[in-house]
Amino acid sequence: MTIERYNSSTMRGEWDAFVSQQAVQASFQHLRDYMDYHSDRFPDYSLVAREHGRIVAVLPACRLGSELWSHAGLTYGGWLTEARHIDANIMLELWQQMTGALQADGITAVHYKPAPAIYAAYPADEDRYALFRAGAVIEASQVASVIDLQSPIPYNENMRRNARKALKAGITIAPSHDYGGYWQLLSGVLAERHGAAPVHSHAVVRCAAATGQVMVTLVVNSKEFPRKREFVKALREAHPEVSTVVFNINTRDTNAVLGSREQVAYGQGWIEDELCGQTFRIPSSAFYQTNPRQTELLYETAVQLAGLRGGESVLDAYCGIGTIGIVAAKRCYELQREGRGAGFHKKKAAKAAARAKKGGKEQ
Repeated sequence: MTIERYNSSTMRGEWDAFVSQQAVQASFQHLRDYMDYHSDRFPDYSLVAREHGRIVAVLPACRLGSELWSHAGLTYGGWLTEARHIDANIMLELWQQMTGALQADGITAVHYKPAPAIYAAYPADEDRYALFRAGAVIEASQVASVIDLQSPIPYNENMRRNARKALKAGITIAPSHDYGGYWQLLSGVLAERHGAAPVHSHAVVRCAAATGQVMVTLVVNSKEFPRKREFVKALREAHPEVSTVVFNINTRDTNAVLGSREQVAYGQGWIEDELCGQTFRIPSSAFYQTNPRQTELLYETAVQLAGLRGGESVLDAYCGIGTIGIVAAKRCYELQREGRGAGFHKKKAAKAAARAKKGGKEQ
């Protein structure tokens, strides 16, 4: 038997196939899309055990400093094994090889959260026996409340009395579309119990009035998004009018909604709209007026008040994607953009410059 580090570039499919088809203790939490969601916070250090080249066990794990956790980012981890191969003696051998490999790599401690027995498709407690033989110390123990839906516990008088009290107090359990209330409750519980905030903080939807194109931007605080393709597919099936989907990554603790990094999950990552006879390409991070028809009136009024006669130089000191400057360019000799304004963005300014040159104006 050999033990090796998990390699994301070559083992992802093999890992997921073992977890979903052979491992008796595994669940969806151990699929790579789910595990890698917070890989920026929990650097992966998963292990793979093979015999004759075939996977017989995997250990979902991450490394934090000089310590190994299985797994700090999951409810539970532990060795995931196939029923027909792993017995107590093989588990002891596996544990011994793992310990030697970890010590050689400078790991000084292992924090091990075994999978609860209720999730096992077949009895598999060999890892707990190996922990006992290794002299492991219990750091914490948690209670699992389980209801077997195939064999529910019959109601007794005490349960009926509690149910009547709940109904009298106005407590109900039912599907709800009160997403605002749910979000408030979720945020409060995460902050109180874990000092954390929800991963998905905002969704921004932009609709181009002239072209009908729709862009959906999801603001998340991690660079990984499990089952991204399935999400986009479901969104497109429900709303085929969506032209592009972008994930904006914002890990900062500020009041700014959008972060500086983004991943395009579907489409071009931008939509096009028309303003004052000009076509503008609008990326997810760009500022764009929410009422384009009123914006046209505003811009035309501003240009008229500027008294442009065709020989002036116009300085756009707050250029963004260049909307107002490009509109003014039709009535001036030269358009310049300034990069010190609060609205300046290098990529947006470059796009505005290219658009101005295309229109025959010098940037």
